[in-house]
Amino acid sequence: MKRGFLILLLLLFPLLVSRPARAAEISAKCAVVYEPRTGTVLFSREAETPMLVASTTKIMTALVVLERCALDESVTVTEAHHAVEGSSAWLVPGESYTVEDVLYGLLLCSGNDAGAALADHCAGSMDAFAALMNEKSALLGLEHTHFV
Repeated sequence: MKRGFLILLLLLFPLLVSRPARAAEISAKCAVVYEPRTGTVLFSREAETPMLVASTTKIMTALVVLERCALDESVTVTEAHHAVEGSSAWLVPGESYTVEDVLYGLLLCSGNDAGAALADHCAGSMDAFAALMNEKSALLGLEHTHFV
């Protein structure tokens, strides 16, 4: 049964991926699709429009934390971390968690409380952490990226 399904999938795969996407089918307000080997832009919509992108912020937060902190370090959550607006990992003020556990809260739960706790732990303040994120984005060549 599994082998038959796999063969069917392999036969149908070219049909599934060969149909070009039309702009009307892409619901994103802004988008860029490019071929990375040549850097050729295949599709773009509002590519230069500045956007607030929480997911990119959380990925950059994780990257900076992973480069500067050990996974077994202890992060203590404050009331200020808990009170951050937006999505939450429901970290408990006064409790301590490992950096690894708080990273899970940041990336799996999209927890803004986890991001605030990691920023303070890693750099001492949100402003200092934003500066680290901006340094990293410059090193990565991200020309239109700025964190505050």
